[in-house]
Amino acid sequence: MSKPLVWEKHAVVEHRHHQSLADFCRIYRRYGEGAYLYALKRRKRGLGTMAEDLAFHRCWPARAIGKLARYSATYRIKLLGTMAL
Repeated sequence: MSKPLVWEKHAVVEHRHHQSLADFCRIYRRYGEGAYLYALKRRKRGLGTMAEDLAFHRCWPARAIGKLARYSATYRIKLLGTMAL
């Protein structure tokens, strides 16, 4: 038996993945692949482009590079290899 969906003005919902930096990179790459496929379908249907939706994704590389600076060169190479898979 299902319950009805109700509005709760003060509800707080958190969504987090418990992950390492490598897990984060893998997940982010898959999000990107999904976004690319979505954009292709959107274009084929004549629904425009995703340019207006991309502000978050445009600034991500600079943030990621800043965070990677604190890790050793060996670990950074390993992460980049993981993202290329």
